Amino acid sequence: MRLVTPGRILLVLIGAALCCLAPGAAEPRSLPERVSALVKQLDDNRFAVRHEADRELRSIGVAVVPLLKKEMETRPPLEVYKRLESIVTDLSSIPWKTDLAQAREEAKRAGKPILVFSTIGDVGGFA
Repeated sequence: MRLVTPGRILLVLIGAALCCLAPGAAEPRSLPERVSALVKQLDDNRFAVRHEADRELRSIGVAVVPLLKKEMETRPPLEVYKRLESIVTDLSSIPWKTDLAQAREEAKRAGKPILVFSTIGDVGGFA
C-alpha cells in the first residue's frame, strides 16, 4: 500500500500548476483576437473550416459587427469579403415578426433590440 506523503502531494500540485500555466492552456482570448482568428479561417481551403468559422461569427451576435467592418476595410480576398458582408447584413437586419413572444425570444437570443409597431389592417397589406 502506498502512502500519501507531503512530497508526493507537492509533486502533484507542481504538475497541476505547470499544466495550467503552459502556453496554449485554455486562456480565454479577447473578442477581437477571436474574431480575427475566425476571419482567417474564412479563407481556409476546406469548406468545413470556412463554414464553421461563419457559423461561429454569426453565433457571437451583433457585438461582432464593428469588428467585421474593420476586417472588411483590410481588403481581404473577395470570397472572405462577401462572407463578411453577408454576416454583417444578416446580423444588422431586423426581421418583421407578428408574434410578440417569438420576437422577444429572438431578440434576446440575438442580442438585438426589439421594436414594436402597431398597424391598421394586415401587416403585409395596405389599410
